[in-house]
Amino acid sequence: MWFWQRREVYMGKDGPQLYAVRTALEQAGIGFECIVRSGRNYTGADRRMTNAHSADAGIWYVYVRSADLEAAEGVAQRALRGG
Repeated sequence: MWFWQRREVYMGKDGPQLYAVRTALEQAGIGFECIVRSGRNYTGADRRMTNAHSADAGIWYVYVRSADLEAAEGVAQRALRGG
């Protein structure tokens, strides 16, 4: 997904919230991209992954296509509230 076609719906550490958002987007049929940026990596290189399972420390960003942003925000908010 090109950077101008995507919008952020989640940013945070690896954990239950990341998995809740990721699972909710999958169940809603909304495509997404997960990117982790490690604070230990000073080269600026990112690891792009379609699967968010990783034991590495870092900040995770979940992006969706711009056209799906409104629906994805609703899905992510419900997932983060636990509903």
